[in-house]
Amino acid sequence: MDEEISNKGLAVLLVLAIVVSIGGTLISLNRIGTGITGYVTQTGTATLNIQELVQITLTDASVNFGTCALNSSTVLTYISNSTNNQSLEDPASQCSFPDGVPDVFTLENTGNKNVNLTIGSDTSAADFVNAPSQELKTFAFAGMPRIGTGEIGCVDGLQNSFTNFTAAETPYLLCNNFTTVTNADEIDIAFMVTLPPDAASGQRVATITITAENIQG
Repeated sequence: MDEEISNKGLAVLLVLAIVVSIGGTLISLNRIGTGITGYVTQTGTATLNIQELVQITLTDASVNFGTCALNSSTVLTYISNSTNNQSLEDPASQCSFPDGVPDVFTLENTGNKNVNLTIGSDTSAADFVNAPSQELKTFAFAGMPRIGTGEIGCVDGLQNSFTNFTAAETPYLLCNNFTTVTNADEIDIAFMVTLPPDAASGQRVATITITAENIQG
């Protein structure tokens, strides 16, 4: 009887020992799985190189004076953004602006670099006016703030006085430091023509070229 109890007791103790051992193992594994026993960090880099983009866009690239009348006794001056369609020198004369006024080029800096601007014409003022007299012959440009907004994308050096295209295929300063700042990256360009009484009839067409040069630095 004592031997039988002893064997049963040993069996119970063995079972308990096994249970305790398994339980301890599970608890240890659980702690290892959720606990922090140490850590290591690594760092890397993300690199992006954005190229320079020198780009300008004429969002309005056409000026049409329409049909302009002459005056038999005086030189007439027509300006493309005139608010009353009339010559500044003779209120009785006018051009029939087909598209309404103001009529100007609108230039926008659509790149990511400030640029300097020059402007030129493929025909000189004398050839554009085409008059045999020695009277003033003018075909000129001027930069100005964006009409209706006052926005001016030229940081400095805007040529806002009318400058004659005295020579064909010649670059004239239009603007220094034309900015890329959003909502401040546009200018308008107006044109002026003087017509002596003997200016030849017929259509005039000039190709205007605007060049942007990257500002170094």
